[in-house]
Amino acid sequence: MTTALSVETRRRIDRECRQLVLSQGRAGAFATLAIAVLYLAILRGEHPRTLLAGWATAVLLASALRVWLASPSMWRPDPDGDSRAGKPWVCLLLGAFCGGVWGVGSTLLFPMGQGDLYFVVAFLLISMPAAAVSSFGAWWPAHAAYVLCNVGPFALYFLFTGEPHFMVAGFAACLFTVFLLRQGFVISRTIRRNIAQRIALMDMTRTLGEALDRADAANRAKSTFLANMSHELRTPLNAIIGMSQLLAEAPDAPAHRALPRSIRRAGQSLLALINDVLDLSQIEAGTIVLHVAPFSPGRLVEDVVDMFGPEAQAKSLRLEAVLAPDLPSRFAGDQARLRQVLVNLVGNAVKFTVRGDVRIEADAVVGEDGARQLRIAVVDTGPGIREADRERIFQPFQQGDDSVTRAHTGSGLGLRISGDLVALMRGRIELSSVVGAGSRFTVLVPEAAIADLATNEEAPPPPAIDVATDLTGLRVLVAEDNLLNASLVQLILEREGCAVTCVGNGAEALERMRIDDWDVVLMDCQMPDIDGYTATRQWRQLEVGERRRRLPIVALTAHAMADDRRRCLEAGMDEYLSKPIKRDALCLALARLTPGARSATQPETAA
Repeated sequence: MTTALSVETRRRIDRECRQLVLSQGRAGAFATLAIAVLYLAILRGEHPRTLLAGWATAVLLASALRVWLASPSMWRPDPDGDSRAGKPWVCLLLGAFCGGVWGVGSTLLFPMGQGDLYFVVAFLLISMPAAAVSSFGAWWPAHAAYVLCNVGPFALYFLFTGEPHFMVAGFAACLFTVFLLRQGFVISRTIRRNIAQRIALMDMTRTLGEALDRADAANRAKSTFLANMSHELRTPLNAIIGMSQLLAEAPDAPAHRALPRSIRRAGQSLLALINDVLDLSQIEAGTIVLHVAPFSPGRLVEDVVDMFGPEAQAKSLRLEAVLAPDLPSRFAGDQARLRQVLVNLVGNAVKFTVRGDVRIEADAVVGEDGARQLRIAVVDTGPGIREADRERIFQPFQQGDDSVTRAHTGSGLGLRISGDLVALMRGRIELSSVVGAGSRFTVLVPEAAIADLATNEEAPPPPAIDVATDLTGLRVLVAEDNLLNASLVQLILEREGCAVTCVGNGAEALERMRIDDWDVVLMDCQMPDIDGYTATRQWRQLEVGERRRRLPIVALTAHAMADDRRRCLEAGMDEYLSKPIKRDALCLALARLTPGARSATQPETAA
């Protein structure tokens, strides 16, 4: 074999070689008995019967031992992987004993002085070690022990007789021993190579089978993902499209006045699903980054209670927060991600609880490593979760009731994302539940390390900005290839008093940026001809070459992964906003980048 074998593989090969030696025991025993009978028949009358009977008994014992060790019951593996009979010392002693029986017999029973018997006896004695390669050749140490103990005494006996022709025969026996040992080694190496190739083939087959199983599982997961995504996307889209059609047909109908709010809720549901999928993708890709800062755990819990208060009240549920006296006023961690976890857990509790209450308990405990941990438990009086479902619900697109007749909708991503986020914070989620009585989800999160908490106090909220006043008269260039998105941005900003011009690609944006004076540019990233990244880089180079003032450029893009913000800033953009467009966030970004109102006439609109 050209590849290096692991220690475990070598041990496995040795075990199989020793098992091959033992498996040949029956055939070897019967062949030994047959040769022994011929040997005794030739030597009958040449030696005392007691000597012949003693040697015959030794042959019978050796043959019986080989038959016994060849029994399948002796091959059952013990804890270290070897069978009871397959220990190295067992095979080694077996070879030495079986060879030694013939070595002693060839020495003590050789018919010295009976020249007419020399050839027959020598033929029988030589046939035993020559044939032993088929029985003991699989494991060379056993074969070597057999040959040395078989031929060794016979060769030494001839060498020390003092007669020239016997000494020549002894020397020939030594050469014969070397030849047998070499042949046994070659055969053993070939057998080992064949076993190694078979093991490698079996391992490859198993690996390919496991890869096939993983591929099948991935295909099933993809099919499940597509099926669930199709359902979860179509549900809010059905509401958006249907209600939009009703609103377009009869915008002034009294029954349709609530439709815009319903459309907005459906859009928010759709956005929440997309955000969940993006979060799951980032977690699985290992690209999600925690933002650690001090925050108030009590305020966090109370905010979540306030968020779900109306929904709980509508279902006549009591939603309350129970804050322990020892709950720290400051705790270091990622408040946004912990809020996301609590929103998922409390949202599920309120959704699945029909009557009773939902309680959020928060306190601080000391972990096994002595570090402070925040413990938040969400307790409900809902239907509970069966033991068989408690691991499954933390898998993507899984719910306690996953039948088509389930009463509650949802993507089934919340618990999976929550578990992964808490694990990312080096914490864990514990679940205890009683069917029919309710469930308790406990989040344990250790405090993150911050060099100096005193210098990391929560920053005060930014001062309120009068967006209408700040944005009045701003000259805004919108580079967006999608007409609907461009129209939406234009409508939002024109309501704020901005002068807005829209272009459809990066090349047009660069041209208008050269010939007109703008206060800010909203740049889509993915556009035909020249994309937003390239357009921004070229503009920054032009600014340096022509010594122009720096023009604020805001990325307004549907690329919403964590790495997209970094890519936009590296391209030279000043701010990053992801779609769907939020009016407040857009206006705040423009006000921050263009301090002070500007009065100007609107540039000529691009054709």
